[in-house]
Amino acid sequence: MRVNDPIGGVPNLALYFSNYASYFQGLEHYSYHLQRLIAGYSRGDGVDDLRRAFTRVVESVAATQKDSTEKFGPSALVFAHQGKYAEIYRNGLVALCFALCLRAGEREVSTLLQSCERGDSLLETVAAAAAPEQRQPSAAPAFYPYFDLLYDALTESEAGREACVAEYLKVWYRDRMKDFAFRDLHLEADNSAYVGYWCFEAAGVVAALAIDDSTFRAHPHYPKDLVEFYRRP
Repeated sequence: MRVNDPIGGVPNLALYFSNYASYFQGLEHYSYHLQRLIAGYSRGDGVDDLRRAFTRVVESVAATQKDSTEKFGPSALVFAHQGKYAEIYRNGLVALCFALCLRAGEREVSTLLQSCERGDSLLETVAAAAAPEQRQPSAAPAFYPYFDLLYDALTESEAGREACVAEYLKVWYRDRMKDFAFRDLHLEADNSAYVGYWCFEAAGVVAALAIDDSTFRAHPHYPKDLVEFYRRP
């Protein structure tokens, strides 16, 4: 078990995985399988198991995209945020952070990127590290109020980048995620949906920019093992 969360505590992952197997495993919408991937990370799954779970996420993103395209046309991207849907944006960003840290293949990264609204500088930084051949120009930050210090890290010096991520982790759950649906899941009467709180976007920035994480790697919301997977020779 990787979770050592002072806010949510230890999740009931046995109940979560039982519910996933019974109700959600066969469904195609990507959200069920992204949550399952996060639960696997919280449980302590190794890199091979996480890669298999990640592949299921990619497959479900492709299926969700196919359904959206058939219903609404080719412009209906799974992770289209239009500058106002921060949670949808973050879901795509988290998936890309896993792609980078698990060193996913070009085809899987491409599948994710084809379902993303491109241009945001944070997303493009992670995307460029995961698949340099699919790099696209970066535009202005789409969601600066939610990810401010991570955006700032993109243009800081090496020491400044480390400080930005460290400060962001301090406020991530309390202040920056207050409008997100996953916040406070641990307080629900049936808290089987709570699988741990992780700032995966910090891991993506650290991996993409080769930031020294020694000063904040012990933070309970920082997925340090994911970055270690990326840095293995």
